[in-house]
Amino acid sequence: MKDIFTTLSKYKITEKVTPEENYHTEAFAYVLKNNKKIAKILFEGICKNKINLNLKKLNVSTQKAIGHNSIIDLYINDQETELLIEIKLGATLNEYKTEDNKIINQLEKYSLGTSNSHYKNTFIILLAYENYITSIEDKRFPENVYQSSWEYVFHELNKNNNKLFVYDFLNYMRGKGMNEFDGFDINTFRSIGFEEDFSYKEDLIIKKQFEEFTSLVLSRLNKKDKVEWKAFNYSMDKSRNVIYNHFFFIEDNPLSLNINTGINHAYLSIHIWIPIWKAAKNVGKLSQGKIDKNSLYNKINSYKQNLDELSKKLFNIINSVNLTFDISLNIKQYEHLKVSKKKAQGMQKGLSSEVIKVSKGSSLIYDIHDHSLLTDKDKEVYGNLSTKTGFLSLNYNQVKFLVDQLFHQNASMKENKKFIYIQKKLAIKHVVEQKKAIIERTSSAILEFKKIIIGINKL
Repeated sequence: MKDIFTTLSKYKITEKVTPEENYHTEAFAYVLKNNKKIAKILFEGICKNKINLNLKKLNVSTQKAIGHNSIIDLYINDQETELLIEIKLGATLNEYKTEDNKIINQLEKYSLGTSNSHYKNTFIILLAYENYITSIEDKRFPENVYQSSWEYVFHELNKNNNKLFVYDFLNYMRGKGMNEFDGFDINTFRSIGFEEDFSYKEDLIIKKQFEEFTSLVLSRLNKKDKVEWKAFNYSMDKSRNVIYNHFFFIEDNPLSLNINTGINHAYLSIHIWIPIWKAAKNVGKLSQGKIDKNSLYNKINSYKQNLDELSKKLFNIINSVNLTFDISLNIKQYEHLKVSKKKAQGMQKGLSSEVIKVSKGSSLIYDIHDHSLLTDKDKEVYGNLSTKTGFLSLNYNQVKFLVDQLFHQNASMKENKKFIYIQKKLAIKHVVEQKKAIIERTSSAILEFKKIIIGINKL
């Protein structure tokens, strides 16, 4: 058997070509060649157990020519069965025009190319990311065509992670986002913030991980809460190098305030953004989590002559939350910049100044496990539930000062667009270590922050 390093050396990266799919195919094939029992179980499962591969006669090869001008990425066969496997890593199926001007895709082309095969069983298999497999579920394919995901392959290989080369290949698959969500891949997310432009492939992996995270958190919210939660996935704030989404509910939330989660190379945040200004245009679709800025502004501004009452109400709302978090008052400032209107609009998110910031929960507590002192925030991170302590409250004077600053006018600026930012941060290293526990921790924090949203709606 030719060694894997010699095989992979023929796929050299050039300025015009990055042969990632070929590289991946050869590595995958090498694992299967050295673990044929795994190959047998894996592909019999993909083919719904309609075949029984002969372990002693099983062959694994790559770049197999079949039919008219077709090259198969991965080819597996025994004396009765052949499997033609198309490998996709982000790309979509190619399409071709037949002699009668009919448009067919790659899988249909391969099916036609094997119509005269001498094998008793011929199956064509597409291996791609789960989101792409889902996107083509409604398409009609020939009966001998099957689709399966890299996530399924990862799941099956992980049952035998002690076999030759399998453990290393699983780590390689994690780096490609081919695993089912089990925590964020720290190496991928560290690329955010250190590289000006991360690659399209990295973008796909990050998007995939974050969408899976969102879906799992949303599912957990709808199981734990009586109201229906919705979510919108994945947008990139390039000024802060943060990828974020938002969760929202409609019942008891006419202002359509939402709770965001965001992630970068340093932390995962759960936060509420509360804008306090009149919108120039009508609000967007509240059913999609667009905040009703004008109604919110009018509600807050109605307390302009009674700041003490507003302070008392906010004090009670904030301290009803059993979490540690930071709360800050910020001012957007971008109109004074001498840049084009288009550029100014693109810079709005990143250009803000923090007027005041206070923290809820900063008491030192004793950790019985390692005899050290931890803050309440550390306790939450490490899940040290055996140490009983209450979370510190913000005092009234802190809340009163925030409210006073909210209504304070800065004459040096043409326009004050103020917003309150309530944020809980989890260090990325702990998010990775906790893996699926982060779903529970995030959904629990969102449900606590829900108290703030309901409270502000009732002001």
